[in-house]
Amino acid sequence: MDRNHLADSRTAVDSLFLSKHEGGSAWKDSPERTRTNCTIEADHPGLNSPMWLVPAYSDTHLRNEKVLAPGENNRMKGQCKKQSKREIAFFILHFHFLSKSDLATLNYIIIRHDGKWYPLPPPGARKGQEVESISDTASKAGKARRRVLLSFDELPEWYRREWILRDYRPISGSAHASFFSWSYIHNESVNIYSHAIPAIFFLLGEWYIQQYLASRYSGVTGADFIAFSVFMLAAVTCLSLSATYHTLMNHSRQVAHFCLRLDMLGVVIFILGDLILGIYIVFWCEPLPRNIYWFLIGVVGTLTIFVTMHPKFQGPKFRLFRALMFVATGLSGVAPLIHGLNVFGMSQMMRKAFPYTLAKAGCLLSGTSFYATRFPESRYPGEFDLWGSHSLFHILVVCAAVVQLMGYLDAFDYAHANLTCSSL
Repeated sequence: MDRNHLADSRTAVDSLFLSKHEGGSAWKDSPERTRTNCTIEADHPGLNSPMWLVPAYSDTHLRNEKVLAPGENNRMKGQCKKQSKREIAFFILHFHFLSKSDLATLNYIIIRHDGKWYPLPPPGARKGQEVESISDTASKAGKARRRVLLSFDELPEWYRREWILRDYRPISGSAHASFFSWSYIHNESVNIYSHAIPAIFFLLGEWYIQQYLASRYSGVTGADFIAFSVFMLAAVTCLSLSATYHTLMNHSRQVAHFCLRLDMLGVVIFILGDLILGIYIVFWCEPLPRNIYWFLIGVVGTLTIFVTMHPKFQGPKFRLFRALMFVATGLSGVAPLIHGLNVFGMSQMMRKAFPYTLAKAGCLLSGTSFYATRFPESRYPGEFDLWGSHSLFHILVVCAAVVQLMGYLDAFDYAHANLTCSSL
């Protein structure tokens, strides 16, 4: 039994320790979802007040509550439901002193199946406030220009990422300190660079494509330049806002939530930029349907941006509504695609980036599957802290943008090779 973790913690109680719960190997090795009996013991010799042991949060389910009498070994048993094959099983328990003077005192201890003991931050941190010790650590790290990385258990709830156990940056409270973290490796580094570097390439690519179009096609128009610029700059905006969010998510709770909204804003902007260029190419010589579709996606996109950014529509109450608006924005590209297939036929659409659009959809669906399932870290917790599902999602989003750009350039070649619209 190792009591050092508790003795050094501000949240610990003198002489309080917990024993490893039974069935630890079952949590780690069980090949399928199961229910197993868990026993958690609490020993607090020398205390004069009884304690109320309550399971406050768990990745499993402990249903029992028990008053612990002073000076005795006490056990609390319950049914523990394993949620996945290799899920980290842990319990966060409240120890609530029942004496009048200590009635409001709460202490948090975390138990995991590896048998180690991890003290949690004090109650203030669990409400999303900055913990003094964490802020002090971040300040020292910034002054010393050295990295300080924390574990899951040392962070407030709003900053924790499911299945990611280590290599968190401290809460910085400073944009400078957050951007300084670009200089060392942590669990957001891949998420940052996987979009920051492509953003630079797309920005440089915007200038290159303008030169490429002007030199390759004699009949290139201002509308051609604008359509491609909209796509490229929309990609730059999306990738830049994503990198900014992942950089500043350790600043504070308020800044992290605001930057998350900016990240979502970037997604909407990129969807709109993609649709604008796609509709321009599909309806190359049909200005009426092209303008109608541009107007419709503009309306839907504007509404989605408003819902994404307006404070009234934040929070769990409007979560489904926000999701539906995003879905509507994405699906607004289906109508012009079906229209194009109906008017021009499959053979013509195959020359207008349709295969590339399907490949882009495959990349996005694959990325979304990683995003939704949290694989591989959900299968192997702690083994993919530096890169994981979100990093794969980022990479596949970039692949989707590159593939679609290649398709638009190929379609542009086809369109300008047929100099008159009647030949399309």
